[in-house]
Amino acid sequence: MLKTFDKLSINTNLSRNKSIQSNKSTNSINSLKSFKSSSSISSTSSNVSNKSVDYKIQSASSYLSPIEQSPFVPNYGKFKFLIVDDNLINLKILYKILSKIFPNAKIVKLSNSSTILKLIHQERFDLIFLDIEMPPINGIDISKKIRSMKHFNKLGLIAVTTRSNEKDLKIYKKIGIDYTFKKPLNYGLNIILNHVELVLNYRKNK
Repeated sequence: MLKTFDKLSINTNLSRNKSIQSNKSTNSINSLKSFKSSSSISSTSSNVSNKSVDYKIQSASSYLSPIEQSPFVPNYGKFKFLIVDDNLINLKILYKILSKIFPNAKIVKLSNSSTILKLIHQERFDLIFLDIEMPPINGIDISKKIRSMKHFNKLGLIAVTTRSNEKDLKIYKKIGIDYTFKKPLNYGLNIILNHVELVLNYRKNK
């Protein structure tokens, strides 16, 4: 499923921002013209200078994916998210990020993992952001219990954890976690938005 998300991510984000691509292209062209103009050296070395500028432009653009280069546009959908972490600072950081990306979403914070199952039976959530290493019930056991109940098939699960090596990711995928963000959350807003939307859309159609 992770590979599927990766393949779909660029198309999904470009489609979502279709209405602003024209302006983006114009701005990019103007920026490149300005960059070339400011990078001119002297008439005696104009050929070398032009090659250098072209190389710099190509190198700089290669660092950013199309998703990262797209203007950030918040998702104003009225979703309901549950974020679970025994670390209050991590809860605060994730809450702040999600509030900026999804300004109309209702976000519930929870530091006691033992109350998750009771809460999701009482309230409907679109997505749970879940730490893996936390007492008294870790994120893996919680995910297994949730995926064992068919009426939670439409509930998305995203892990937010420091445990994110290749072996860990295979385990998460196997037990039904839809995506994993690595701590610390050093991602651009567009990257987070794109993957969260992919999970929401995937689970919506389950």
